[in-house]
Amino acid sequence: MSFGIVKGAVTEIAIPTKGVCIPVNRYEDKRMVLRKNSTVKLDISGIASYWDMPEIYEFIVDLTAFPDILSAGTQHTYSLYDENLVLIESFSFTVVTTFNTALEAAFNDSIQIKTLMTLDDQDTDTGSLTFAAQTSGVKYRHVFAFDTTGSGGSSPSPFSHPGNLIQKFQKYPEGRVKIILIIPEFGNVDTVTCGCSDSSGIMLSNTKYFQYAYASDVERNAITQTPIIAVEGATATSYAWEQSSTDHIGYHVVTGNMINMQTDVTKRALVENIQGYDITTDTAIGTGTATYINHVLSPTVTWKTAGEMNLFTGGQDVYNADMLYIETFYLKNPQDFDIPLRILIGA
Repeated sequence: MSFGIVKGAVTEIAIPTKGVCIPVNRYEDKRMVLRKNSTVKLDISGIASYWDMPEIYEFIVDLTAFPDILSAGTQHTYSLYDENLVLIESFSFTVVTTFNTALEAAFNDSIQIKTLMTLDDQDTDTGSLTFAAQTSGVKYRHVFAFDTTGSGGSSPSPFSHPGNLIQKFQKYPEGRVKIILIIPEFGNVDTVTCGCSDSSGIMLSNTKYFQYAYASDVERNAITQTPIIAVEGATATSYAWEQSSTDHIGYHVVTGNMINMQTDVTKRALVENIQGYDITTDTAIGTGTATYINHVLSPTVTWKTAGEMNLFTGGQDVYNADMLYIETFYLKNPQDFDIPLRILIGA
């Protein structure tokens, strides 16, 4: 098989596709009409891959500020919640010899936690430990309350850490696919009424096009409110997000993002660091009282031109770290006539 463009007896372009193979598990072959002067999102939800993964969180304590936080005599509590902040189970333990030994014993004595979580990568030299969900595609919330006194008890309060999100429960929450082929059927355009043809009724070549843009570019708003509630911290550029927020901050804001606060959208700042509940920004944006964090993005959309055959492919994901599938598009018809489309989607 080959793709070619032929004019008269001269082949101007010919591309052999014999060696091209894109393995798919499911596909859709459909037709749609892109109405004149309209913009439509190409629906891939019926076959899209979401790629469930085991959610992973890392908990880190500051051994410089609290050098005895993991020492013998300290008491700690770990709590596991579902995504709606309903408590699943909690356990507490006291360090007798080593932190790792006490934590593992309490973990193994738990009823539900040990069946839902895996305890990985305990490193008391760096003050970090990791919990990973045993089931892919399930979302949890965590709180690890560390004893800061070094001698049992916690005064004035324990150091609570919600975990830093290392791996989300889904790779592609919006859904992605491996291949999208879009062929405008310009031969089916009504050249009598379209105003797109010459005097002989042949469609003008400079009208044989439509436009497209990635869905993420179209759907991102200049200011998007997140479900994360923030309060002012100890300094003008430090903040804290609250456990009562209906989601974990890692699903909405990461280091390098630009944010502002709902109480004053005129000020914005770059996030320099997120550690547990603590957020550090490059400049002060203030909150006053508890308020929602807004994620600030550029809403600029660059529309690209598409002609008579348009093939989009991604790579083949093998590992959870791969991000090779392609997202869907918005299709825009700037013409004053409808354009029939044939579309093949594979995932």
